[in-house]
Formats: sequence, C-alpha cells, structure tokens
Amino acid sequence: MRQIIKKIKFGYKTGFFHIFSSNILNKIMIFSGGIFLVRILDKQDFGLYSYSQNLLEIFLLINGFGITEGLLQYGSKARERIKKEKYVKYSLKIGLLSNIFIILLLILFLIFGKLKIYEAKKILLMMSLLPIFNTFFSIIQIKLRIELKNKEMAKISNVNTFLNILGMLIGAYFYKLYGLIIGKYIGIILSILYSFRYIKFTFIRWKKIEALSEEKKKDIQKFSFIALINNSVSQILYIIDIFLIGYLIADKLILASYKIATLIPVALNFIPISVMIYIYPYFAQNSNDIKWVRENYINLLKYSFFINFFISLILVIFSKNIIRFVFGENYLDAQLPFIILSVGYFFSATFRIPSGNIINAIGKIKFNFYNTLISGIVNIILDIYLIKKIGSIGASYATLLVFIISGVIGNIFLFKYLYSKNFS
Repeated sequence: MRQIIKKIKFGYKTGFFHIFSSNILNKIMIFSGGIFLVRILDKQDFGLYSYSQNLLEIFLLINGFGITEGLLQYGSKARERIKKEKYVKYSLKIGLLSNIFIILLLILFLIFGKLKIYEAKKILLMMSLLPIFNTFFSIIQIKLRIELKNKEMAKISNVNTFLNILGMLIGAYFYKLYGLIIGKYIGIILSILYSFRYIKFTFIRWKKIEALSEEKKKDIQKFSFIALINNSVSQILYIIDIFLIGYLIADKLILASYKIATLIPVALNFIPISVMIYIYPYFAQNSNDIKWVRENYINLLKYSFFINFFISLILVIFSKNIIRFVFGENYLDAQLPFIILSVGYFFSATFRIPSGNIINAIGKIKFNFYNTLISGIVNIILDIYLIKKIGSIGASYATLLVFIISGVIGNIFLFKYLYSKNFS
C-alpha cells in the first residue's frame, strides 16, 4: 500500500496526473466539439471538411522534417538548460523552413492537381497556413516536456484545445464551413500568445543562445529524418483510409459516415499517448539501463492490456447506442466500421503505440522505420483491394489487420532486445 501511495505522490509531483487529466479534458472538449460540429454542419459539408482536412494531413506528413521528434529525443537527453535551448532554437528554424516548403507544395498541388471532389481545393487553400502555427505551438509544448514542466505543458494544451474548439464552433455557427476554418486560425494564434508566458525567457535571450555545433546538427537531422519517415508511414495508417475512400468512391455522404466511425476509436488514443508523453523522457534518460527499461515496459503492458480490453469491449457491445446518441440516426450506417476500429484500438493502444515509443526512446529508431514502412505498404495494398471489394468497411478491416501486424512485430523485436544475452 505504501508503494502505491508513494507512486501516486511521485506521479502528482512530476506532472503525470496533470498530463493525463489534461488529455482527458482535451479529448472531452474535442469530442464534444465534434458532436456539435456534426449538428451544425450538414452531412455534405462535414464530408467535404473531413476530406479537405485529410488532404492537408497528407501534406503534413513531412511537417517539420521530423524536427519535433529530434527535439524531444535530444532535448530530453541534454541535462543543462542552455543545451536544451540550443536544440529549441535550431528546431524552430527547421520547423519554419519546412512549413514554407509545405505551402509551396500545396500551391503547386492546387494549381496542377485534380480532385474528384473539386470543392476541396478551396477549403485546402484556406487551411494552407495552419501548419506554420501548429508547428510553432508543438515546439513550445515539447520545450516544456524536455524541461519536465508537465504541469505548464498541460495548461497550454488545455487552453489551445478550448480556444480552437470555441473558434471552430462559433465560426461554423455563423459562417458554416468557411467560418470554421477562420475559427481554427483565431484559436491557434491566441494559444501561441498565451503560451509565451512560459517561454518568454528563451526569446529574451534568443541572440545569446549559441548555435548547435555541426556535429550536433547532423545527429539531430539524422534522427529527425528517420523519425519523419516512421511517423509519416505511421500516420498513413490513420489518414489513407479517407483519402482512398474519397478517391475510389468519391461520395461525401460515405466519407462523412466513415469519419464518424473513426472519431471515438481514434480519440481514445489519448490514453496510451498521455502515458507515453509522460514516460518517454524517463525511458530516454534510462535507455542504457536495460533492466530498468525491461521491468517498466512489462508493467506498462500489463496495465495497458486490461484497461484497453475493457474500453474496447464497452465500445463493441454498445456501438449502436453510442452512435445513435452521440451522432444521430443519420450515421447509424457507421456502426460496423466503428466496431472494427474499436477492436483495432485495443491492439494499437496496447501493443503498437507503447512498443513504437519505447523502441524510439532506447535509440532503435531504424527498426521502427522498417516496421512502419512495411506496415504502410501493407495498409495501402489492403485498403485499395478491400475498398474495391466491400466498400468503406474494407478500410476499417485493413486498419485493424495492420495494427495487429505492426504491434506484434514491434513487441517481438523489443522483447528480443531486452532479453538478449548481452543485456541479461
């Protein structure tokens, strides 16, 4: 009992409960906002917005050139504050350059690209500057994470979510889809201004912060590039479904229903992600202590298994009632993909997300590259084949299968590494 109380006190002191409660609050706000958004926009507009947002997310696969992951890894390992700030300064520069590149790609796509849902071009153009603000805010969040200021990070995350949802809902209520996008801009800009209270010291002494050495730049660039590939392929598992449904079926109503099916299972990823946000710096700092990593990862798996199994079971049993109550009768056709994706949540949250993060934390990022690359290729092949055969439901089956495959492969590698003779 004393050990449990001791762990609870440590979790409170180091900000775990602040992060977890913050993520719960964020997801409640996002989810509640999504419910109201579905009611404010008609099904056609919601499908158009979902498709346009999905297209933007494809371009954002190269957002920051992976520098946010590099900052998290190397910033966490750096012990002195001034060294951490060197990485922050460099990351901001790379983040800005990457987003200028993304905007240029977007403009070229809008000029020369062809879309079956043509109205998405205008919406995509309106959202083209959002990546700059989102990357800037992400780097602010990571700066607080690497300094283990989890309470402050939780505060700015809550404010950001609240302002974004409020801006989107007010904008959508008065000006429908266009107002929604304007609200997103207002929300993120106000969030950045609020976060300055926690990082102004860095900017006051900006010129005094020395640049990273060329060797350090190469190290973080190399890590960031591999992380970029890993994250890009990993994100494809979530966004390729809607893109291919839009391309192969091109029906805004089907897109809207499938998007609804994904909302709750995807939103619930905040549970494993909240845990990883908190524990990642500790695993990175103790990456050379294999015994510590092994014991703590096994404990992580045990708790994750029971919690996520219970959540998935509830979602499957009450799927019809959940969809009817939350989204309305118009979206009951989303029930089957909702059930499949709820099962997928169990495998992703229990095996895939934890193993992928810990593999990164111990520096074995190349393995994640191969795992995510194979998973991404398999996902695209399965999506195309199954969507053509059985429609949008095929996309949910493809996602489930890939979550199982990538999670199993990741854990086999991690356990082999942690129990290898060299580290026993």
